Amino acid sequence: MKESYLYLPFVFNFMKHVYLKVVLFFFAQSIGHSQGIHEVLEPPQILDISELKARRGWPQSVKSGEGVWFNYAFAMDDLNNGLGVVAGNPLFPDTTMWYLFGSTWSRPWVHRVMNIFHPSSLTAFTNECSVVGLDVNPTLPFYIDSVGIYCTYRRRIPGVTDTLILDFVYDPFRYFISSTNTQNNFGADTIHFFDIKFSDGPIEAFDPDHTERYRITYLLTPAVASDTSANGVLYLQIPTPTLPVIQPNSIIGSGVVGVSIRFSPGYSWIPHVDTLQRKNFFRILCFEERGSGTFPIYVKGEYNATGIFQNYCKFNPSNGWYGLHIPTFARTLASFNLENLLIEYKVRTGPLSVPVSNIKTLTANISGNSLMLVAQNSSIQGSFRIINSMGETVYHHTQNWNGTLRLDIGNLTSGLYYIVPAQTSEYAPIKIVITR
Repeated sequence: MKESYLYLPFVFNFMKHVYLKVVLFFFAQSIGHSQGIHEVLEPPQILDISELKARRGWPQSVKSGEGVWFNYAFAMDDLNNGLGVVAGNPLFPDTTMWYLFGSTWSRPWVHRVMNIFHPSSLTAFTNECSVVGLDVNPTLPFYIDSVGIYCTYRRRIPGVTDTLILDFVYDPFRYFISSTNTQNNFGADTIHFFDIKFSDGPIEAFDPDHTERYRITYLLTPAVASDTSANGVLYLQIPTPTLPVIQPNSIIGSGVVGVSIRFSPGYSWIPHVDTLQRKNFFRILCFEERGSGTFPIYVKGEYNATGIFQNYCKFNPSNGWYGLHIPTFARTLASFNLENLLIEYKVRTGPLSVPVSNIKTLTANISGNSLMLVAQNSSIQGSFRIINSMGETVYHHTQNWNGTLRLDIGNLTSGLYYIVPAQTSEYAPIKIVITR
């Protein structure tokens, strides 16, 4: 697993500076920035986290089918005896829109939100999974079957489709911190954290060190928006059939997965004139685990965390957080309420497959520009997609077929592809490699 390092020695306080100073090896960069017009927080919602738990059927919903749902926010709320509150902010690609934050007009400043998932966290998940009996051992190979995202999504423009893009990184960026003047007292010990890094902020080009990354796209349609509950919360359960198996080992950080999420609007707007409230807009929901205006619990060696990719990370190369998501632990104001993204992961162990009784074996053979698919044991009905390593659909088959199917793949370039069925219970996704 590739490792890169940052050293964060102390907090740089000047006026309302709220971030840690970052030193990349020996090259120091000051990053303090005031909490100004681009960092307005929405006030905490009246919504209580217990409402979300009740809707989800928590904790009975932890165990689902052959997998286990891991929800860090819910687990920590259990440990804190229900002190948590919910807050939200719009997720938008730039700052040229207006948005009403409570009673304050300002600009959207959260361009991406990142979550680091560490399923072997003893503090968060031992208690959670023992409620119904954990049958997933995260020290063994596992894969993420689905993710669940709690959010709000409002549609004001008919006839357009927005997109939620999830970029999963299996080799997150590793850095160290040693500080006594942060929201948590890390002391002189060397503490490491994980992040997702971009080598170019404005175009959000992933750092070359992230060689294991996978993209899932989810269309935000009118039907999706209509599923919003009475309390205003939308729950998106997104299948992730193209994510490969994760192989934990003795290397620090193995088995830690990162996901960076962004909203891609399907409409255009007039910069500095239009308001999000008159457009389709998507809000992330986050959880402040010990109540409004408090810092979260930190446990050394446990990496579950949320980070925000904001203006300075995206547009300011001289800033020490350029290209990184600023994590919650680096915030020095207790009023910061986007602590933990309300997201959950359904985890399964073993090979990437469905129950043996349901398997319809599918094999793929490539010869020149032809791809031959052979269904054994049973015929295959319905559609499937061929997607590339970035999660983009390059071919969509919509007709039923029996036994064998020959496809012309002459237009596909060299690389890794996945064949994904319309229904994951039909057969397991398979991987193909095209070499030109």
